[in-house]
Amino acid sequence: MPDKQQITEMVGIEMDVAELLVREAARDLVARYNAYGDAGKIDLQTQLFAPAARFEYRDGDEQLVIQGRNEIAEFMQSMQKRWIEESTSVGNSAYVFHSATTHIIDVEDESHASGQAYVSLLRATGLVEWGIYRDEYVRLDEGWRFARRSVKVIERLEAASE
Repeated sequence: MPDKQQITEMVGIEMDVAELLVREAARDLVARYNAYGDAGKIDLQTQLFAPAARFEYRDGDEQLVIQGRNEIAEFMQSMQKRWIEESTSVGNSAYVFHSATTHIIDVEDESHASGQAYVSLLRATGLVEWGIYRDEYVRLDEGWRFARRSVKVIERLEAASE
């Protein structure tokens, strides 16, 4: 097995185990956010936020800034209801699948990090929208949580939801 110096030379960056653990925790947090939301597990999804977390959502002219788990849960439930209504009204499955890619994580210390990832949304008709997550992560007693999440929808294909 290569030592730390050999790994640094192979990948071109130096990281210690603590930094790798922070990065993996951030990746896991983003993956769970998508998986819980897609499965309709809004209660689990909102527990991924710090109690006083800030959530920002931007989609064209729609801009929303909310604070705290309860308000975030209400917003997520409203989105879930909207997606179900949009899909079933035209006879499609209500399943949604979010995918985060190109996840860049900047570690500040063992309890704070920030990140950015591209997000795409698939529904029964295919790709319907894509955007960017911008996050601040914090480690609490209960584990890693979102201190702030900003979701910006870059493009939506209206015809894809029909």
